[in-house]
Amino acid sequence: MESRMARPFVASAQAASLIVEGVFEKLPTFKVALIEAQQMWAVPLMWHMDSDWKAIRDQTPWLKRLPSEYFRDHIRVGTQPLHEPPNSDHLCEMFEMLHAEETLIYCSDFPHFDWNDPVTTFPKMDQDLHDRIFSGNALDLLRGNRA
Repeated sequence: MESRMARPFVASAQAASLIVEGVFEKLPTFKVALIEAQQMWAVPLMWHMDSDWKAIRDQTPWLKRLPSEYFRDHIRVGTQPLHEPPNSDHLCEMFEMLHAEETLIYCSDFPHFDWNDPVTTFPKMDQDLHDRIFSGNALDLLRGNRA
């Protein structure tokens, strides 16, 4: 149970390390998908990294841009497991803060017990956003394209 609960923290640490250590500066076409680790951890991580980077930039002189920009260009997160808030509007707001049109890829995790049904799990959303999450972002990742 503990390892399952820790997945978002592990993914957060991996993302932060890849960005802060300059991997994406050294390998500008390298992309990473962090799946089965939830996704909502990414929003506060981007905010936190940007805030800290501005204050202690001298410790990472190899970074040329905000850490969140590297995240958006190089890291994709899976939808699974998708923890749905009681108010589906809040999920839509989180998708907006996550820049889901660039960073989120659909993952069902079928046939596991906690799989996310693509029809019933997700709130109503703009068709373009739906298409990006359910196919476009994954295709861009596999092709090496930026969203």
